[in-house]
Amino acid sequence: MFFYRQITNKVIMFIILFLAAVSIMASSIVSADRPLYKVVPGARFCVDRQYTLLKVPVEFVGLDALQTKMGDKRGITQKLRLLKPARIYGIFNWGRILEAGNWGHIPDKWTLYRQAVPDLIKGMNSDIYYIDLPAGENILKINSSWVCLGIKPLDELLPIEKLYVKFTPAAPGGIFAPGSRISGRLNVPTAWEIKDVKGRVVASGNSRAVNGPATEAGLYFLRLKLSAGREFRNLLFPLYIKAADQARVPSVKNRIPISLDIRGIVDYWRYPQVTLPVFYSIAQTMVKYGANLAYANLTAEELNVFREFGISVIMDIRRDVDAQVSNHPALFGWFDSKVINKQDIAISLKRYQEQQARAEIKNSLLLYKPMSFVASWLGTGGQRDPMLLWQKLSPAIRTLRCTPFNGALNALYSSNNNGADYSSIFAITERCEKTPWYMMFSAYGKRDVKNKFKFFGRRIPNAAEIKAIIHLALANGAKGIFIYRAVQDDSLISPFSGTPRTKSIQGLAEVADFLNKNSDFLKKSTPVNIRTFCANLAVKLIPRRVKGKIYIYAVNLNSEQTVKTHIIVWPKRGSSENITLKLSLSPGGAKLLPVRH
Repeated sequence: MFFYRQITNKVIMFIILFLAAVSIMASSIVSADRPLYKVVPGARFCVDRQYTLLKVPVEFVGLDALQTKMGDKRGITQKLRLLKPARIYGIFNWGRILEAGNWGHIPDKWTLYRQAVPDLIKGMNSDIYYIDLPAGENILKINSSWVCLGIKPLDELLPIEKLYVKFTPAAPGGIFAPGSRISGRLNVPTAWEIKDVKGRVVASGNSRAVNGPATEAGLYFLRLKLSAGREFRNLLFPLYIKAADQARVPSVKNRIPISLDIRGIVDYWRYPQVTLPVFYSIAQTMVKYGANLAYANLTAEELNVFREFGISVIMDIRRDVDAQVSNHPALFGWFDSKVINKQDIAISLKRYQEQQARAEIKNSLLLYKPMSFVASWLGTGGQRDPMLLWQKLSPAIRTLRCTPFNGALNALYSSNNNGADYSSIFAITERCEKTPWYMMFSAYGKRDVKNKFKFFGRRIPNAAEIKAIIHLALANGAKGIFIYRAVQDDSLISPFSGTPRTKSIQGLAEVADFLNKNSDFLKKSTPVNIRTFCANLAVKLIPRRVKGKIYIYAVNLNSEQTVKTHIIVWPKRGSSENITLKLSLSPGGAKLLPVRH
């Protein structure tokens, strides 16, 4: 009997353990759908796919990171059950993958903690934000891919983490009227200094009141140094003083557009409360160098900034847009870089029509994908053939993207090392469809390439190369120029200040001056088939006609040398009569030569 009782007790114990295990497994399955993140003494990480941090600020030592999935139009919902009040730290620096309606802005209620932390993740400079949450279940709604640096109980925060400084500029948005002094107030006395874009200190203090001297118009930065013992962190706030007589650029209605992709500013300055001054700065840069169209996903308030300068804006069709944006007078049109489905063009066509109907598009720019264009694809009839895609999709404006610069651009190497003869490509692009086309090219990469003919990476083109490729496109009927990724740390314009970071941008100013004088002709001109000749292979001659008047658009593709030569033109087809014209062109330069006949 005793032995029987022992066996029975063991069986009962086994059944109890088995049921307990089943219960744990069931709860795990349920919690997989409702992830619970707990904060208990000693627990310092989010339990999910962990992400390795490189150089970690002292306050984050011991915290492990997690990366969530990419966001989409619906965003991400994170559920956290906190056993005690806690702080969640996160990074939202990856602006190019944002897809939600609040494009380019961090989620509500998050506060900027630290800016431009170097080499935190993959060598990136990362801004860190935080949100303090009460005990219990909390729901975080994230509109992008993000990295959670960790969760920390509020009663374990270091002194440096408890410092909270808020700056309220005297002018809304940090935009000061002409002739004003930069001023504002801090919520607590703090060491501060005001610097110009060149890093020169124009004022400093240690107080609640911030007051700067009378300074000239332009962009400035308020730098705050927060310290607790040996630890300190900096916060930076852009501020802008408007000019009394603000220049404007000719509008896209009156002049052929030069468009800059300026999304890098939103990528760099994630915090929406500080972006307006930098947008004023880049708008000023665009006016100076003749760009009258910007590509960025902006709010109605930000669109107002560019309208002041006469600049129009195109935005990504895939963002959710409110009525204030879609009806804004500064909005020129929409851009869709993801419409192409390489497996089935019919799917692309349906998707494209849905996008048009949804956004009530009047002017849609379609970017061919794959992004890079190779001459061998032209006329192949396959899924990559741009002519076939344009016929199927019938975009209001066709956009043709050239590969980034690597080799030198000149008469013998105009292929730019990608197998594409731009002169022929542009001519075919104009003639294959009646709809207007824009030429897009990249202007980012390594600054210096010692051997341009062996380097296969990306590089910033010089001013002459920028002029040459733009003139070659305009000579072949391009009705707009689009510079991709023009604003980033390795491109033409600094995302930090919106000011030029290379002399190459001067090429845009010279092209803009040419367009100011000749846009009316170029908008109306058509190609004409007459005979021309030039012994110098660096010179491309493209005949154009308007109302019976013939001009030769001469382009110097040599980006290093001035060309002095003669050209011969036979104005009448079938006639041996010809005209000889003298020609002198600077590196990358161009001229419109009238032909009398």
